[in-house]
Amino acid sequence: MQTHIDLAFADGTYRFALGLGEIAELQTKCKAGIGAIFARVLQGRLAEDITVGHPAYAAYHFEDLVETVRHGLIGGGEGIVNDQEVKVGALRANQLVERYLLAMPLMEQWNLAAAILHAKVNGYVDPDAQKKSAEEAEAETMTADGSITPVP
Repeated sequence: MQTHIDLAFADGTYRFALGLGEIAELQTKCKAGIGAIFARVLQGRLAEDITVGHPAYAAYHFEDLVETVRHGLIGGGEGIVNDQEVKVGALRANQLVERYLLAMPLMEQWNLAAAILHAKVNGYVDPDAQKKSAEEAEAETMTADGSITPVP
């Protein structure tokens, strides 16, 4: 299980991750502990599916959303834009937030922040990677001597 998540955002697909440094900065910017930020952002999300939220029950602060995305970008440190790998530092993260995130509807910002925090707190299993490893496991069998051979 991983604690980062790769998401379509802005002009490409970016990795979002919250390391200890990013969490410390997020807590400072939001004036709350990571648990309180997580609780505020997740409040109003449907229990069975964190990707769907009902704004009438939301409790997030604007900073919870913006700073989670900003620090998630910094912690993730990379992305793919036009099939090219790009590095993401604080300057690029700030540019992406200013240019793309702030123009998005709050619901979309809320969805991003919820996914980033959920990956950090609960972990995330990439369904594509999970399917690929299951297929690879099916393609191998163990021989009598304990060695593994691919199935033709």
